[in-house]
Amino acid sequence: MEQRIGMKLTKATPCGRPASVCGWYFTHPASNYFTLGRIDEDQAQDYAKRKGWDEREMMKWLGVVMK
Repeated sequence: MEQRIGMKLTKATPCGRPASVCGWYFTHPASNYFTLGRIDEDQAQDYAKRKGWDEREMMKWLGVVMK
């Protein structure tokens, strides 16, 4: 992909190259956006454990969505 269009995924998975977007997009007339809301600390810890993250890594990725 990088050689063909100059776009790549970074180590943290966002697209490299400003204004680049990638993904699978599905549409339906009745679809709408929604948020998942805040998660409790026990949910974050459970997810972090399954990902093999320590406390610091957990807070880096999940801190903004924790209650």
